[in-house]
Amino acid sequence: MSAVSENKGKIGLVVVLLLVAGGVYWFTAPSRPKLSDTILFVDATTGKMLELDRKALGTLPATNPETGEPTLVPCYRTEDGKVFVSSRKRSVVQQLGEKNQVIDLETLEVRVQP
Repeated sequence: MSAVSENKGKIGLVVVLLLVAGGVYWFTAPSRPKLSDTILFVDATTGKMLELDRKALGTLPATNPETGEPTLVPCYRTEDGKVFVSSRKRSVVQQLGEKNQVIDLETLEVRVQP
């Protein structure tokens, strides 16, 4: 048996083992965390928090289903209970202009209504 055919056999074996290992990992790897079906929003005029269906999202600012006005901005709550808008959504807050009554433009912290 020549050296070339021995190397081809070894390479073939390595390829098969890698494919088997990849298949085993694919079927036994822990599942990825599922995204929530809803997103938390704050109404920039009132501070009221709403959860909306992720599938119903369109453009930002989103339209408040209670008022029909485009004043909803996605936000998140920290472990200490404070509410913030992501810095990636700063332009959405700026776009609201005078309608924004509850989101600090510098820190993006939401002054939540009690």
